[in-house]
Amino acid sequence: MKLCFKLFLFVVLLISINQKTFSQCFQIESILADACDTGADEGFNEMVRFKIGATAINTSNMSVNWPANSWTGLIQNATTTSKVAQLNTQITLAGGCGVLIQPIGGVLPASAKVVLVTSQNFNVALNYFGAITENIYILFQNNTTQTGGHFANYGTTTPLPRILVINFGSCSNTVTYQKNLLINTTGVAAAADGATINFTPTGVATYTNNGCVAPVEVSTIDAGNATTNACQGSTINLSGVAQNLQTVSQTTWSASSGTFSDVNSLTSTYTLNSGSTGSIILTLSGINKCGVTISDTIMIIINNLIIPNFVLPNSICAGSTAPILNTTSPNGITGTWNIATVSNTNTDTYVFTPTGNPCATTFSKTITVNNSITPDFVLPGSICAGSTAPILNTTSPNGITGIWNIATVSNTNTDTYVFTPTGNPCATTFSKTITVNNSIIPDFVLPNSIC
Repeated sequence: MKLCFKLFLFVVLLISINQKTFSQCFQIESILADACDTGADEGFNEMVRFKIGATAINTSNMSVNWPANSWTGLIQNATTTSKVAQLNTQITLAGGCGVLIQPIGGVLPASAKVVLVTSQNFNVALNYFGAITENIYILFQNNTTQTGGHFANYGTTTPLPRILVINFGSCSNTVTYQKNLLINTTGVAAAADGATINFTPTGVATYTNNGCVAPVEVSTIDAGNATTNACQGSTINLSGVAQNLQTVSQTTWSASSGTFSDVNSLTSTYTLNSGSTGSIILTLSGINKCGVTISDTIMIIINNLIIPNFVLPNSICAGSTAPILNTTSPNGITGTWNIATVSNTNTDTYVFTPTGNPCATTFSKTITVNNSITPDFVLPGSICAGSTAPILNTTSPNGITGIWNIATVSNTNTDTYVFTPTGNPCATTFSKTITVNNSIIPDFVLPNSIC
């Protein structure tokens, strides 16, 4: 029993040592599992990236055990050379200083990074390498017929694990991923072109999706959503991303107007000018490892501020009917009031806060409650017939202007004179009845003569 146990430990140790040696020989770093294609030739456009260890490897003994499909060997000819030339032109235009290289004599040098493409019929236009900053070796599988994928795109049916093995005879490397963990560009588990798996040296998988790009490390800069809406004078939070630049801290935000809280911070904030209209472009720039400035932009569409156009009086009279505070303005802005009902006894300030439109402003109105004012005319209760009648002034002693129902006091007829204010809504009417009394002759009885 002891001998068997020792033999078992020896075998386990030997396997462990072999696996460690294999992993140091080269390492699979990334798989583009859901390739970008025309819809019927995914098997031509998948890619794997791996890195050679401390010793050069020759491709003559290379074989691949794909999760699906068979290994059909490598090819290097005029077609692959043309594809590489097109890709290198693409890389230069993107600001890259690295190039793709086909190996000479099948030799992959020590520490080389390598991309294996599943077919020489690879579609250059649909698969973007971008601004790579180092030389990368590229291999093409000799495949003109296997259009079906070599891996597995997102799915939840079994088997979920997918295993890739690359073997160079003297060493091999194996990685595993779960197809139900593949994601789209928003990070949601779903079927989408560009789904990629990256692997640590110990084979731990992480899932990402940068769209239709090769699984290579490039200098990139992303300002955020290409288009966003904002209100005049508002502040927006920025969230830029920069990878493989000379120094991430050297990124710079710029715009033709407005202000940034920190032009060198990827997570800066930006405040629009209150008078800005139309749209404005924000640019995030940085210098890649090739010394070339690369940039990305955001277009901000500026929405004008909307002021709720409530029509409310500046003042009302004490005890009068108060105006109604509607929760929707005449120009369609909905919201709430800090005080729901206007008081007809106290002066208050009423503030409307919009709830349905981010570019609508608050509306504030102070409504003053004025006490009633009675015109203080001084008029007699009666006059004598034929006497001089009092004058009816159109302005009271306390300054209330208005009109009388009868403009002139009669000295022959008793009448009621009503004054109606015209200039002050809180002034009350004034009414006065002036009685006209007939003349009275004293009726003394005296003789006309005496003795």
